[in-house]
Amino acid sequence: MGKLGDLGSAVMVLAAISFFFNLCCAFAFFSFLKSRGGFSYVLLRLKLKQPEIKKQSKSNWYLETVEQMRLLPIGPDDIVMLADSLVEQCRWNEFFPSRSVKNRGIGGDKTIDLLQRLDPIVAGKPAKIFIMAGLNDLLNADLPVSLVLQQYRRILERIRQESPLTKIVIQSVLPVFDEFRLVKIKALNSGLADLAQSEGCGFVDLYPLFCNEAGRMDVKDTWDGLHLTASAYLKWKAAIQSEVVAN
Repeated sequence: MGKLGDLGSAVMVLAAISFFFNLCCAFAFFSFLKSRGGFSYVLLRLKLKQPEIKKQSKSNWYLETVEQMRLLPIGPDDIVMLADSLVEQCRWNEFFPSRSVKNRGIGGDKTIDLLQRLDPIVAGKPAKIFIMAGLNDLLNADLPVSLVLQQYRRILERIRQESPLTKIVIQSVLPVFDEFRLVKIKALNSGLADLAQSEGCGFVDLYPLFCNEAGRMDVKDTWDGLHLTASAYLKWKAAIQSEVVAN
């Protein structure tokens, strides 16, 4: 009877330890989940598996889009939004109806692509150019941050040389889900802030507007882990409004 009692006590102790261990694991899991936006994050990841930008070749669609933009004139009163799909997917002219805003965003574009598309933009000597670039350089091409900043500097030099009166506003890169990629994005944004200061450009840090407590893209602001929801663009609009409407 004594041995059975000892065995029963041992089983109870093991059960208690197991319960406590499972409770700790559950607490750790829900803490992790909360830091990433709760169950919405799980649903989004199940839907997406791994959000990433697909590499885009220079298709006929891309070439025709570039040609169409080349044929549409840029004037000295225009404000140009120069970027990738994050800018492309927004109706900026309707957000700022009192200003002449030209959308020159193309999905998948890297800094080298923006540099190659500058000719018809600087030829029109627009009032302002808002630039957002670098995310595709990091995600698609896996370029080092130093090279992306070098390409950025080339873009600024071209604008300064060929349209010296144009005001340039650099916008930071937005957050994503992947922590490894966030390290490079934060380094790029830090470099862009320094570059804007050294070159006398405006700088708008959009990154904090769209990240959660863990520093990742907030699931409320994205529909695929990368691109923005309609309501998220309203936050972007508010962040740049003063720069857009100022003379």
